[in-house]
Amino acid sequence: QLAEFVDNLPLGIYTADAEGRFTLVNRVLAESLGAAPDELVAAGARLEDFLAAMPAATAMTMVENVREVRLKNRRGEVFPAAWSRSVARDQSGRVGTISGIVRDLTGELELEETLRKAEEGFRRFFDYAPVGIVMVDGEGMVVETNAAFRGMIGMADFEEALPSFFDLIDEANHDAVADQMAAAQQGEQDTPPLEVRLTGEQRIVQFYT
Repeated sequence: QLAEFVDNLPLGIYTADAEGRFTLVNRVLAESLGAAPDELVAAGARLEDFLAAMPAATAMTMVENVREVRLKNRRGEVFPAAWSRSVARDQSGRVGTISGIVRDLTGELELEETLRKAEEGFRRFFDYAPVGIVMVDGEGMVVETNAAFRGMIGMADFEEALPSFFDLIDEANHDAVADQMAAAQQGEQDTPPLEVRLTGEQRIVQFYT
């Protein structure tokens, strides 16, 4: 049962002798390396044999550590991975067994790249949108604004701490805006826009949440 559990963990698991030669490899790691578990053990393979390049700093020493590395499997495919290992020593300090964990980072890095591109796209839209955009917190305090909105209120930028959004609109509109913000926080959609007068240049704008 323990062997089956280790074999089906969503991580690469292995044990090795003092020279780093595999003594046990679980299914996930073996598949990542493009071989069968028994084949890797019988061949006396080491994880170091699958390094596409040595880690940037120095060669990994036999101490507890975690490194991001690039591995190259037997199919010639290179993939990023997080590699951690620990060493068991006897009373004299000699290395006994090595235990290691290998986590394929391919999916995580792809997700990070997707999120980065999405963030860049949102940032471009936010910065250059031809409409005023204001981000506020749950108390109505301004978190961020774009250039179009700052132009509407006649301010190139806020010199000190960002104000409350209610400081930027006419007092006569406070209650209606507060109600609309509360509705948005509760998940209500398709609320009609409000006509709101801004302070500063006294423009009348349509307010959407």
